[in-house]
Amino acid sequence: MAKKGQKYRKHSPEFKLSVIMDMRENHLGIMETERKYDVKHDVISKWERIFLEEGAEGLMKERRGRASKVDGIAKGRPPKLDKKIEEDLIAENQRLRMENEY
Repeated sequence: MAKKGQKYRKHSPEFKLSVIMDMRENHLGIMETERKYDVKHDVISKWERIFLEEGAEGLMKERRGRASKVDGIAKGRPPKLDKKIEEDLIAENQRLRMENEY
């Protein structure tokens, strides 16, 4: 978290990729990379993990904010079912229970 009066820095995807590529090509450690680029080591670790899991395209994605349904991940309470569908499901559930008891 930024200190009072300090602004968060937003790094371009090209900068992130150049940091990771420099780190890998020159066999730099995370702490050396932190000193060289003045970026926190936990941020560099996160970029490296994303790069290893998703490749260079992963660094291009915007990851801030709440996930949307477009991403395929809907958070929060699921939407209510239509009344007709809910009644049909209840009826089918009762029918299957009776069938199991029989």
